[in-house]
Amino acid sequence: MRRRDPAGVEALFRRYHALLCDFVATLLPSHAAAEDVVQDLFYVMWTESSRWQIHTTVRAYLFAAARNRALKQLRHATTVRRVVEANWGADSDDAPGMSAPPLPPDVDLESAEAKQRLNDAIDALPERTRLAMTLRWHQEMSHAEIAEAMDISLKGVEKALSSGMVKLRAAMGPR
Repeated sequence: MRRRDPAGVEALFRRYHALLCDFVATLLPSHAAAEDVVQDLFYVMWTESSRWQIHTTVRAYLFAAARNRALKQLRHATTVRRVVEANWGADSDDAPGMSAPPLPPDVDLESAEAKQRLNDAIDALPERTRLAMTLRWHQEMSHAEIAEAMDISLKGVEKALSSGMVKLRAAMGPR
């Protein structure tokens, strides 16, 4: 690999590609995604071969690298899903390029009930606390920006947010 010998790289690819794809497919939702991860692994190994350092066997290195890439892809997908849900809502069709399978009716109903309970709990908060929480979570303002907007101290903002979270947790129950 370090000599960038095409025949050697091809031999490694032929020997481990299918094994790695099957392994990564146990971590990712589709075999196609697993193949992408493995192909990307071999591409990076080829382009960065001068920095390639193996402290174990080639087989152990390849499986560890493939696992790490698959886990990184899963973390990225989770982050993307959270951002989409935060910006467009979990049940929104407005998210660009994102579509999620429909939720089963019982899960969808439970989610709607939970959202309604949360909205009711927020509405029941004292005005100052409700305003601080709205500015923080809906407008994504920093504590300093909230303090300036509400004309209160940073400690006042922290106290309002903290007491609001305590009240919301109590209103929402153990779930």
